[in-house]
Amino acid sequence: MKFPVSLIILVVAIALCYGCAHIFDPCGNKLLKRLPSPDGKLVLSTYHRECPSTILTTAAVEQPPGFWGSRGEVVCYLMSWSGRHPIDAAWTTDDSILISTTDRLERFDFGDSKKSCAGIKVDYRVEFRNEQQQTNDPEVISKMRRVLSEVGACIDRYYKAGYPTNDPVGEVNKLIERGEHRSAAELLFGYTADAKCPLSPATYNLFRELSQTFDLKPGYLEAVTPLVTH
Repeated sequence: MKFPVSLIILVVAIALCYGCAHIFDPCGNKLLKRLPSPDGKLVLSTYHRECPSTILTTAAVEQPPGFWGSRGEVVCYLMSWSGRHPIDAAWTTDDSILISTTDRLERFDFGDSKKSCAGIKVDYRVEFRNEQQQTNDPEVISKMRRVLSEVGACIDRYYKAGYPTNDPVGEVNKLIERGEHRSAAELLFGYTADAKCPLSPATYNLFRELSQTFDLKPGYLEAVTPLVTH
């Protein structure tokens, strides 16, 4: 059976237009699950959104998939958590959703999570990390200063290569002096990872202890690299 030329043109145009809607989006959405609502009117979809510089875990309420099973129109985005998290999402009724994860989140990452969407109530089952900023333990501060003495020359060399006025060691020390110890640790991890500083086993162990003390997300420790010894 031959199809009219006009129908073929229409089908191709729709396919091209669908692609155009996403062509300028630098991120890719890796679908995890699509869950129809009990009444079949909407779909709850979860994704890992993979962007050039970050990965997000997201969920959205959408219209049912359209032509050729393509993603339906988004009714609203529910949440976007920094990082690749395991996520369990479910409709509990036609107008209520429960989202949970076994990972512990930071409150900043959770901040934009919506509690309602188009008349649909959204509940979350989430545990948060201990984000206490200041420590009164002088041993912890001593560990931070020991790490800084080990990697200071490396991160200075890296950051001052581009801008001689950069002072990464000074920035970390300022945070320590102000009692912003958790922020100082995060900055120290970030500087060390960016500069790809080689770490002795002893220094890496100090990083591990700081990560545990300040209950940092796993990505901080994963980003720094110990020297391989034989």
